[in-house]
Amino acid sequence: MSVSVPEQGRSGQPIGVAAKQRAPAIGGLAFDWVIMSLSLLFLGGLYLDGWAHNHGKVDDSFFTIWHAFFYSGFGLVALLLLGTLAVNRWRGATWPTALPHGYQLSLLGVLIFAAGGVGDLIWHELFGIEKDFEAWRSPTHLLLGVGVGLVVTGPWRAAWSRPGKQPGWAVFMPALLSISALISTLTFFMMFSHPIFSTTGGRLHYEFGSDAGQMGAVLGVMIVGAILVGPLLLALRRWTLPVGSLTLIWGINLIAMTILGYHHDYSRWMTIDMLLETVALDLLLWRLRPTLPATTLLRLFAFGG
Repeated sequence: MSVSVPEQGRSGQPIGVAAKQRAPAIGGLAFDWVIMSLSLLFLGGLYLDGWAHNHGKVDDSFFTIWHAFFYSGFGLVALLLLGTLAVNRWRGATWPTALPHGYQLSLLGVLIFAAGGVGDLIWHELFGIEKDFEAWRSPTHLLLGVGVGLVVTGPWRAAWSRPGKQPGWAVFMPALLSISALISTLTFFMMFSHPIFSTTGGRLHYEFGSDAGQMGAVLGVMIVGAILVGPLLLALRRWTLPVGSLTLIWGINLIAMTILGYHHDYSRWMTIDMLLETVALDLLLWRLRPTLPATTLLRLFAFGG
């Protein structure tokens, strides 16, 4: 009786096994671009759902077209991460290395978001659809926010793990978009304090005739300022950002927040004003970078931001 022997490759191993071991793992800059594109679609669904809530386009049902778009974006990101995990594991990677570096927390974000989504469905069925401030502070919505934040920051963490301090636009764009996506996630859940979207402080001062409105407005500006500047301070400590990075990162966020609050007459003018200030700060950092120590430049940016 003859026994068939698998055809041997040059390494002496069966060709199928050798091919499996030679197959490169999925990852790199191309993966960053794909995951970031899907993350922006995912984040766009969040803002679309927020726009619908702010403009009375939702009813008392969880199953809306806005939720469908939002959760479809999540599904695409989840499939990509889980598919990459499975393929790289099949190609010989260990479980800890089966996802590209920086995306392990993104997978954790997928699991947190999935738990929050199921919880949100149950919450809405039990208590209905929240309105105004209650919607932003819902426990399940906060859980969803944590999941979104972990997912969209994958390209930023991936870039952080790579060598180099002066990346160019070609290799750093996914990381810049990732930083902007994180900031936009945070400002979405703090929209009631954002100067483009909300006049909470002014309304309090008008309705109650006390200092509560002024204090609320000042605190809101401080909180939003910390959200806008904080992630960039961390990025500036790690890299010398390409010229125009601030305009890209903050500009995307300004446009997104304007869409949420465009029904306010002052929103467009506030957006233009903040965008001009962003461009001015971008140019200032570019001009001062060759002449100031890094620590001084960082402090100047923190103050100007």
